[in-house]
Amino acid sequence: MGVRGQGNPSCWQEGFSYSLCCDEKHGPDGNKQCWDGMHTFSSCCLSSSMEPSKDFDELMSRGHTGDTSVLPAIMRLLATGGEDCSQRLFACDDPESPISKAQWKAFFDASSASRFLRLQPFPADGDPWALWSACCTFAGAGRVAEHVLRLARSCPSGAAALLMAVLPRLQEGLGEAAALEGFQTATQIANQLDPLGDCRWIYQTNRASWSQIEWFLSDPVGGSLPCGPAAPRIYVDEPEEFKALWANPLLCAERGLCFTEVWLHEFLRRAECRVDDPQEADFIYAPIYMSCYNLIAAVERNQKARVALEGFMSRLLSQSGPPLLLVFSCEKWKLPQKWLQRLSQRGYVAAAVEAKPLLHTKDFGATTSTAPTGTWHCQDCFRLGYDIVIPSAVAATESHRLKSFNRKPEDRSLLLTWRGEHAESASKDVREGYLEVNETVRSKIIKAYQYKRGADVGSSSIRYSFLMGNSHFCLVPRGRGWWTVRLFEAIHAGCIPVLLSDEVELPFQDIVSWETFSVKWPMDDVGDKLYNYLDALRNDWPKLKVLHDNVRAVSCWFDYLQPSHPTCSPYQGLLKQLSALVSGDRPPPRGRLLKNFWF
Repeated sequence: MGVRGQGNPSCWQEGFSYSLCCDEKHGPDGNKQCWDGMHTFSSCCLSSSMEPSKDFDELMSRGHTGDTSVLPAIMRLLATGGEDCSQRLFACDDPESPISKAQWKAFFDASSASRFLRLQPFPADGDPWALWSACCTFAGAGRVAEHVLRLARSCPSGAAALLMAVLPRLQEGLGEAAALEGFQTATQIANQLDPLGDCRWIYQTNRASWSQIEWFLSDPVGGSLPCGPAAPRIYVDEPEEFKALWANPLLCAERGLCFTEVWLHEFLRRAECRVDDPQEADFIYAPIYMSCYNLIAAVERNQKARVALEGFMSRLLSQSGPPLLLVFSCEKWKLPQKWLQRLSQRGYVAAAVEAKPLLHTKDFGATTSTAPTGTWHCQDCFRLGYDIVIPSAVAATESHRLKSFNRKPEDRSLLLTWRGEHAESASKDVREGYLEVNETVRSKIIKAYQYKRGADVGSSSIRYSFLMGNSHFCLVPRGRGWWTVRLFEAIHAGCIPVLLSDEVELPFQDIVSWETFSVKWPMDDVGDKLYNYLDALRNDWPKLKVLHDNVRAVSCWFDYLQPSHPTCSPYQGLLKQLSALVSGDRPPPRGRLLKNFWF
């Protein structure tokens, strides 16, 4: 047993302190609210009070020997980019600049930290749009480059990174031309910075957050992305007069959790199996950002899209031809029910993340008296054997974070983890959202495992990505729907998913064998039995390694950031299933996974 002193200085940040976490009044294990998979009583309270080494390689070497006291120091270095940028090429301290030295520092600190920590939102002093508003809101279309190049005279790395960060808002406010001008200007500056080895540009900007921008802004003509052999022919129906339905893809691709619709649209626009004549197509894809614009709700923000929807749907229904392809990327299918009912006569295929979407009485209009009251899961919206379940996209920044912390199985120290919102959350809106659908498994997880050895569970954490990459098993409880994006985040982190969602319908069952890389456990049986089962698996190394290896082997099927992969991606998975519908070779439905479990 170690001796308490002042603990490990690397632990005391973000409001945590030795007295808050280590005081003897909290008992022999300290204040449990302070600990996660990296910060523990042992590594923070019993470690030396000496300031740890700042040499990253030395810390990593000590960590590989089992010295857990270095983990907080490693995270601190990672959060600042892992490098000391005090000696840099550009000072970013021009007194005549509209962005001050202190503001640039806040921006760089937040940008580098966001590579490894989930910062929501950015700190106010470093918020990109606030800084842009201070310098450049008067830069209208055609003048973005002029103002950014002026910033770049004293702080080129900041100017390029700031411009990339605000491009989604520029696209929304100033249009495609301004967004493209901004991207080209930022790329021009970046191309000059790369060979210079500027520390801030290399280590203190989060380039993962704009990794999709280049192909989202590229020319969609030419069929540059692969479709694979025997792919279906797809006509992308994009009449200019209805563009409000798919406007602002950069902004929609980072809004909420339901943005898969944007990634599929951007792929299909550039796919080699896209055809120019609808009469030659097997499917007509209708790009509608239902989730981004929440088309089932009448709010000020989506009025243009709702007006466009009326015209676009009327046009589609008046035409004959191949079936429509519609993408539903949330637990609610956010297309008004009147259109779904009429589209059934026209013919469509639904590609959906949720096979039992949520419905509410108000979705059917005030005059409907036959619908149930309240909220419920639709049992027949998804047509098994015809409609297609697709995986959710993981946001680019989160995907890169998860992959960066994806540790080798033998280096993982946690047995299980789950962090997220739940029905006992401090937020009233969050509580009501989960209680509305009678979601209780998340609260059960916290009560069952919060004091268990090797378990890290609780409310949302900024260290979310680290915890998943450091755990053997990631619990995947249902959310408001049976579907949850957490499943695909776990796979990105190389973490074995433990599904706690009895009626979830999983994607690509004809392509991957879910039983070989995941566990599906009854929601009502969360407790010691599950914990003991997972603990026994951890101690059965051959079996555990097979599960880990299989997670890694299938991960490409769920990675939307790899549109150019010719054989393994979610795009290829969708195309394979569409092709099987065309040829009639799609295997008969295996039946819903209702009350089916494997472990």
